[in-house]
Amino acid sequence: MTEKEKMLKQLMYDANYDKELLKERNRAKDLCYEYNQLRPSDEQGQKSVMRKLLVKTKENFAVMQPFWCDYGYNIEIGENFFANHNLVILDPAKVTFGDNVFIAPNCGFYTAGHPIDAERRNQGLEYAYPITVGDNVWIGGGVHVMPGVTIGSNVVIGGGSVVVKDIPDNSVAVGNPCKVIRAITEEDKKRCWDRNPYRFGQATEQDVIQVFALYEERVRWMDEKGLKQWNATDYLEVYPAAYYRKLTENGNLFVLENRTDQRIVGAVVLLSEDERWREKKGEKAYYIHNLVTSVSAAGAGKQLLREVETMAVSEGKEYLRLDCAVDNPVLNEYYESMGYETAGHCQDGPYYGVRREKRLG
Repeated sequence: MTEKEKMLKQLMYDANYDKELLKERNRAKDLCYEYNQLRPSDEQGQKSVMRKLLVKTKENFAVMQPFWCDYGYNIEIGENFFANHNLVILDPAKVTFGDNVFIAPNCGFYTAGHPIDAERRNQGLEYAYPITVGDNVWIGGGVHVMPGVTIGSNVVIGGGSVVVKDIPDNSVAVGNPCKVIRAITEEDKKRCWDRNPYRFGQATEQDVIQVFALYEERVRWMDEKGLKQWNATDYLEVYPAAYYRKLTENGNLFVLENRTDQRIVGAVVLLSEDERWREKKGEKAYYIHNLVTSVSAAGAGKQLLREVETMAVSEGKEYLRLDCAVDNPVLNEYYESMGYETAGHCQDGPYYGVRREKRLG
């Protein structure tokens, strides 16, 4: 039995001195070298070399340079295979990747191993056990997969992991040694991965019911906290649902929506003029009114104000202006922390407020 036959049968074999294996490794290294010297834009040239090197490829694949392997004839890649820079595959045994496998930079798949005892190891003896990766797998950066491992389908391996045992289907696994930390479920399809989990835009007629419910919720919360800012002026009577419907028709009501569950978590009225700022009439400003957020949506208020500011700047506005009850120090401090400086006072019936403005640009 030749050393190559031993290698392919997962028996101990001479990896260092067998002429047949040395010749085949040199051929693979030369092709890897040729591949790595190609221009990154030469996609056709890259695919041509890769098809000479690997035993099996499908139509769509991409392997970022540099790439190194031992033989190539033991590597199979599926459809829509992508490997980022610096992938190393030691393939004395078979390495099989399914469809839709994404591999981050600096990863290694090592079928080869050596005896623990130094005597046989120093003779150049090694073994090789196959590695199999299923469909729809994402391998994070710096992952190393050891001999004989099978990674199932629909799996995510966290960056920096060392995979020494099989990983079952539908799993998220991470660590050294790599272990399953949870299952992948249907709920994962609903998670929003946008850095900003919110959508901001003009309200629709269908939004008004949710918006008014936010005001009702906030009034109840104020009652529980002993705050009288809105209740003292019979807020829900002064601003009934019909008020927000009219503002929606006029394009003045804006909402902040959670992208994950399409729940409205904030609302604000934006006006181009305001009687409480009558001496500023004609200036390029938005006047903020009726700002509300869900009691359960931490951070939504800041995000709502940021979205308003972004829109105002894009429309060439120079100021954002609002007012806040004098006897609400917490809210005044909040607006001040967001850059809204004191700009006088205003009074409307029993309401006495601090005017605040933020200069844009």
